[in-house]
Amino acid sequence: MKIKYLLYGLAGILAVLLPIILLPVDDELDAEAAAWLQRANDSQDTESNGYYFLTGIIAAPEEDPLTAGRAIHEAYLQAERKFLNGELKFGEFMKHEYYPPGRQLPEPEGDYYCRLREAGCFKRLANNPAVLRDELKTHAVLLERYLRYRRFEFIKKLAQPAMHEPFFSYGHILRGQKLLQFRIILDNLSANREGALRLLHEDIRHTRRHLAASFTLIDKMINLNRLAEDLDLLFEIEQPGASRESVPPLTAQERSLEAAMVNEFGSISNYLKHLDHYSESEDSTLYSALTVATLKPNMSLNALLPYYRAVSALSLADATEFSRAVETGLPKMEIGFNLRNIGGWAFTDYDSPSLTEYSGRLHDVDCKITLINGVLAGKGTDIANPYDPEQRPHLDKATQALCFDGPLPDDLQRRCVRKDADLRL
Repeated sequence: MKIKYLLYGLAGILAVLLPIILLPVDDELDAEAAAWLQRANDSQDTESNGYYFLTGIIAAPEEDPLTAGRAIHEAYLQAERKFLNGELKFGEFMKHEYYPPGRQLPEPEGDYYCRLREAGCFKRLANNPAVLRDELKTHAVLLERYLRYRRFEFIKKLAQPAMHEPFFSYGHILRGQKLLQFRIILDNLSANREGALRLLHEDIRHTRRHLAASFTLIDKMINLNRLAEDLDLLFEIEQPGASRESVPPLTAQERSLEAAMVNEFGSISNYLKHLDHYSESEDSTLYSALTVATLKPNMSLNALLPYYRAVSALSLADATEFSRAVETGLPKMEIGFNLRNIGGWAFTDYDSPSLTEYSGRLHDVDCKITLINGVLAGKGTDIANPYDPEQRPHLDKATQALCFDGPLPDDLQRRCVRKDADLRL
């Protein structure tokens, strides 16, 4: 009898809760959230030669990257339309090939395409000039394309922000930069240090312009990696002295993640809008259906906006403010539990990657700039840590790198400098 009344009670509770949970009425989108989404969608243009070139940089040597890029982008748009119309499953869409792999411009690889932060990398390059010349001859087309890519002032984005938006072949960009570094090292070995430094500072200026204009998070981080790699080369070949060209700290626009966060927010919005398209396995069909039925996109976006706004603000904070923010607790991507939006709560109820670490990477590269300027100015280790002006850098015995401490891990030594020759302080 007790079980019977218990079941009646549960049925009554469900009768009350289910209409609330499944009620399709969503909240109005907050004005600020709507403005962010408008910015995300308005950031796309109908034409962008820089975007086409970056898309088509993989084209065969005899093809024009601009022409190939236009064709690749149009093929992507056609496939995307089929995916969003339900004509193409998600797995098929993501495996879609827009350019024949066998025709792509080869991406160089091998031990000579090492990162300069790695011990022995610069020495390996400097001790093998014949290999560098061979690589420059073999991959002359890629170097020419990299130099051409640098000249684009601003690359306007054409694809809508989405979880499925295509990634460019950034590997070709990074390899193209490495080929330019080969040329710079060869000039330096030929006693043309002035010409080598001129080429290097020119690449740094182009890279920083791209860093300031980055439109997605991955674009921002790729350009930051390009800058860090050039800074490491500068530290290897530059000589201490008062006449050297000092490296300015990152500007607010170079550090800003606002455009990237607007794009990320737009990507989340489009994902929620088309959530039912992203599930295709039979095991996840019921889960997907329940999530879609219980998810309120506007409620979810209203709850998520403060996180993206906070990440954007952290990128503009100075290093000491960022360090204090890490100590007091970084913002988290979460949607509070709400019976009307259980699907939205479940959407963020997992270990989502923290976007705040990307602000830390930008501050870490600023630390590298501070170290380069300080050491080459003859200050030794009497260089104030941007994160804590009372601290000074320390020499890492394992890597022989001079590093600042920081609030977040730095596995890639972004806030360090090192030389393959002895570091004299």
